[in-house]
Amino acid sequence: MTPPMEGTSSARGTREPEVMTLLERLGETTDTDVTGAFGMPPGVYTSRRFHEAEQAEIFQKDWICVGRIDDVPAPGDYLVSDVGPVSVVTLRGRDGNIRTLANTCLHRMARLLDGRGNCGGRIVCPYHAWTYRDDGRLAGALEMEKSAGFDLASERLRELRTEIWGGFIFTTMNAALAPVKERLQPIESTVARFRMDGYGKVLDLDLAPEANWKLIHENFMETYHLFQVHRTSLGKQEPLGAATGFEASDAYSIQRTIKYDDSPRGLAHPANTVLEGEWRRTTVVLCIFPSLLLILCPDHLWYFLTHPASVDRTRIRFGLSYAPEVLAERGRDALAGAWRPYYENLNAEDKAIVESVQRAAASPLAQAGRLSHLERYTVDLARYLLARLNPR
Repeated sequence: MTPPMEGTSSARGTREPEVMTLLERLGETTDTDVTGAFGMPPGVYTSRRFHEAEQAEIFQKDWICVGRIDDVPAPGDYLVSDVGPVSVVTLRGRDGNIRTLANTCLHRMARLLDGRGNCGGRIVCPYHAWTYRDDGRLAGALEMEKSAGFDLASERLRELRTEIWGGFIFTTMNAALAPVKERLQPIESTVARFRMDGYGKVLDLDLAPEANWKLIHENFMETYHLFQVHRTSLGKQEPLGAATGFEASDAYSIQRTIKYDDSPRGLAHPANTVLEGEWRRTTVVLCIFPSLLLILCPDHLWYFLTHPASVDRTRIRFGLSYAPEVLAERGRDALAGAWRPYYENLNAEDKAIVESVQRAAASPLAQAGRLSHLERYTVDLARYLLARLNPR
């Protein structure tokens, strides 16, 4: 997980002929607005060289969302995230601070932790029992007193920048990147009105579709497929073509939809005294590039954290949270039990379709077609990719 050394370039991969050709074709997607645009070329989903360039220039340089603060509510709680070759552990220290550390022992590079749990304030390497405090400092290393120049006090796991926004935890290896809040300031007034940092988690699911991360993103961010893929579930809750309020930058893409007045969910609870007017039935659909996909409603939110494992496989951390007034009325266990089957079915429907597209994109007969106005996100994503991958 060693990042590029300062003063060197990691952009060599973007100059590979295969990558350069795909970037040129990708430019065709961004040369017009969505009414005249074609989709991205198939190779951006299937090329291993393009995937390697994304890992170096995007996932090792941008802000990556790894979870929510209630994933690590108590001292010692930790959560491991694997993004390509990079593995990190996010944990809450006994001082209450949330940190993200390299998940690699300083001794023989063993993986320190897996999954999630509570380490009791100490991280113990499973190989030779080197022991670290919850702030990354080395606390113990047996049989090292005869190693010349070894100084226990100077050894510390690498700590990554970690920031909290809206209850979500972001981390980056990039010391020069602007803070999350600064990058998202233009949408702060829209998102802040929901007070989503107070929403409480009721359900987690770990998913791993055999599909490129960009297919996950495009599918999540467009409403065009709802009437067909989700015709018995989500497609019944909002009309086709309801998406409005499109906006994008190099950090995010956002849109809004309006739920039917008789929708079974997605509407403000009667006890919600903050949201007014149309906002009481407005859903915000948001991508924070490159890893957080969010559906934010007055009564609940659900999200994907997309962490690419390979060119054709994506690790997804799914989460469902509810507004405090709904939690107070229904309770966490009841909400989890009621909605687990719904989201397992919804995710299975999406998994089948994106895996089908991934397989088809590998065909030499595959080609990108014209986009609907409801697929504006594809243009936003193409522009983000070009901005990050074009050699400087």
